[in-house]
Amino acid sequence: MSDVTNRSNLAKGLGKRIRQLRKEKGLSLAQLAYESEPQVTRFHLSHIERGTRFPSVPVLFGLADRLEVEVFELFLIGSGEKTLFAEMVRLLPPQRRTALQEAV
Repeated sequence: MSDVTNRSNLAKGLGKRIRQLRKEKGLSLAQLAYESEPQVTRFHLSHIERGTRFPSVPVLFGLADRLEVEVFELFLIGSGEKTLFAEMVRLLPPQRRTALQEAV
């Protein structure tokens, strides 16, 4: 599987997780978009949830904060080796992966 396909799958998985958490909190798409800091448009959030756009780091933190979860929890889909977080680490360049492993 190519890196482009992997990244596309990551974006889709992240979007699915954000949608799941949003619905668990009883928030509409518009509410989450408006109440996150920094604010995003409903249109942009819709693209994030569908996996057609990947959010910036500040947007990820804003969404996580409004959803009352830690950022890493946005990437916890699946179990064990199949988590998005594990897949993201696998896609890191070798130097960054090593630095992350040393930090943990």
